[in-house]
Amino acid sequence: MTHIDDDILIAGLNSVREQLLDHITQPKSEREPPDKWAKTFSALVKAEADAQARLSDREAEEAAKHHTRYEDMPPPTPEDEARFYARFRKLVGLVNDPDADARAMVLAERLGQGDGFAGLAALED
Repeated sequence: MTHIDDDILIAGLNSVREQLLDHITQPKSEREPPDKWAKTFSALVKAEADAQARLSDREAEEAAKHHTRYEDMPPPTPEDEARFYARFRKLVGLVNDPDADARAMVLAERLGQGDGFAGLAALED
């Protein structure tokens, strides 16, 4: 696929949108015959959709380029890092907890009674 600069693509999209608006708001006395008007309208709508899809694809490609590897990702915010370590310590504590089997039994009972995961939050605290 040929590379088209984003500015040119956006300018083309805006031009198609202007033509579409002009075509729709054109007085009936100045319009082309109905079949030709409909073909022109369809072509403009398709051109707008194609240009918009191409822009969306380009944005997706750019986003994929930036964060395809772990090393390319931005560092976590201090809040995210603190939340991660707090959750990690809590999970490690649950694994090393001697009462873990009892908690698992209580959780299984609650899930079996139809409480769903609503009872899970009470067990984690």
